[in-house]
Amino acid sequence: MIKKQTLFIEKSFSTLLLIFFISCENNIIKNEKIDLGDGNFLLPGPKNKDGCTEYQLFNEDGFPTTQMIYYVDRELNISGSYNKRDCI
Repeated sequence: MIKKQTLFIEKSFSTLLLIFFISCENNIIKNEKIDLGDGNFLLPGPKNKDGCTEYQLFNEDGFPTTQMIYYVDRELNISGSYNKRDCI
């Protein structure tokens, strides 16, 4: 009886982990980079406590970029601050 319960728990946990990883992978695919047109682009990162995506600046040629967090609103305006009602 204990062996059946353990097997059920292991299968359930494995299924839950698979669903979690698939959902995380889908979120990465949905959030694409924002090309700024000058060799620089913003890559999406995690969401903050208000649910706003935090972006980081990168350069195609590997040149140094300003290390700060950027936010993008629904009209694709880029800023160092955000309004939680308009962020993506």
